[in-house]
Amino acid sequence: MKKINTVFILMIISLFFSCSEKKKDDYSKIIELLKLNQYDVAFTKLEKYKNSDEKYLYLGVYYAYKKDFKQADESYKKGLKINPKNIKICINSSVLLVTQERYQEAKRNLLECEKIDSKNPTVQFYLAVLDDIIGNDSDVLDRLSKIDTSELTGKEYEKLGVISEKHDKKTLAIKFYDYAIIKYREEKDFNSVTKLFEKVIKGKKRNSVQLQRD
Repeated sequence: MKKINTVFILMIISLFFSCSEKKKDDYSKIIELLKLNQYDVAFTKLEKYKNSDEKYLYLGVYYAYKKDFKQADESYKKGLKINPKNIKICINSSVLLVTQERYQEAKRNLLECEKIDSKNPTVQFYLAVLDDIIGNDSDVLDRLSKIDTSELTGKEYEKLGVISEKHDKKTLAIKFYDYAIIKYREEKDFNSVTKLFEKVIKGKKRNSVQLQRD
C-alpha cells in the first residue's frame, strides 16, 4: 500500500489548532503556542492544567508531534474516557493509526467517529482518503458524493479533487477544485489559487468539448 505524504499527515494531526470555540482553562493559549510550533512551552503549561478531555487532546497532539505514538494514544484514550463524544479526539486518534500505516484500524476508528457525528465533513473527508489508500473504490465514490460543504480547508478540497480525478470523476473533481480555490483565497494562499485556477479552466474546457461531442 502507498504511503501518505508526510506533510499531509501533519496537516491532519494539527487539524484542530485553529478552532474558534472558547476553551475552559484558557486552551486558546495552548492552541496559539501549537500554531507557533512552541510545543514544549505548550506541554509545560498543559501539565499544570486540571484533567479534562481537552487537556488530553492537546497532550496527544504534543506526543504525536514528538512521534511518541504510545503516549499520544494513551492521552487520546484518557480524553475519550472523560468524554466519549469528543469528535476531535476521535479523529486525531484515527490519524495516529494512519501515521503508523495501520489503515484498516484507522478506518474502523473513523467509523466510530461517524457514530458520534454522521454528518461531520471532516470525518467524511478522512474516510474518503482512507478508502482511496486502501483501495475501496466503491466506498470512495460514495463518500465523495456526500461531501458538499464549505467547512474544509483548501488543501483538503484539493486532495478530494485529486482523488476524484483518479477515479475518473472529472466533474466532481472540478467542483472540489472550485471549493479549494475559494478556500485558498480566504487563506491567502494565492500560489495555490493560480495553480488550481489554470487546472480548473482546462478541465472545464475539456468537459465542454466532450459534451458537444455527445
